[in-house]
Amino acid sequence: MSGRSPAMNAGLSDILARFADLIAERVAANLADTLDARPQPAQGSVRQPDFLDEREAARRSSISVRTLQGWRAKGRGPRFVHAHRRVLYPRAEFETWLGSERTGK
Repeated sequence: MSGRSPAMNAGLSDILARFADLIAERVAANLADTLDARPQPAQGSVRQPDFLDEREAARRSSISVRTLQGWRAKGRGPRFVHAHRRVLYPRAEFETWLGSERTGK
């Protein structure tokens, strides 16, 4: 027995989950810096995130999350990165891949 109460264990789990999410966000940001020298947005424009999460990628492409998951398992589909427990698609590469899929090129 660990000597901790269930409430303490739950609190510790919550802290670890938040810490893991923070690390994932920082890894994604550092990866974006490494992948490309991001151009500065025009003044007054809203900058879009550099990565799409799994649900957003599915929504934008009209491809189900399960299909994207299956393609990843088979080494198919758009390039992706793992950031802790999250799957992220670099936005620019995803948009290029999606365009080529729609035109059949």
